[in-house]
Amino acid sequence: MATQPQGSNLCAVISVQRGNKTGRFAHTIYQEDLQQQQRLEKEKREAIKEADEWNKYLEDALRSGARVEPGLLGLEIVNIDHKARHTKFYSSTKVVVR
Repeated sequence: MATQPQGSNLCAVISVQRGNKTGRFAHTIYQEDLQQQQRLEKEKREAIKEADEWNKYLEDALRSGARVEPGLLGLEIVNIDHKARHTKFYSSTKVVVR
């Protein structure tokens, strides 16, 4: 967020209460704040995509017989049961680094 108000657009502070949280917000949201939000969302999408690709690679390697180098971290494939969240039962797997 912008740390310094730009110009004289900051003429009021809006107080908002949601549930048990109260927030104070500047009256004006600057373009640089919106651009920063866009950059962060793009970086987040790219990071999620890269992590998904790594997970797929690691899962394929493990299923193909690759061994994990001894050390502090380990790798395993975990079954996930989706029955509680969906009417139709299905399960999937995910790679977990511990």
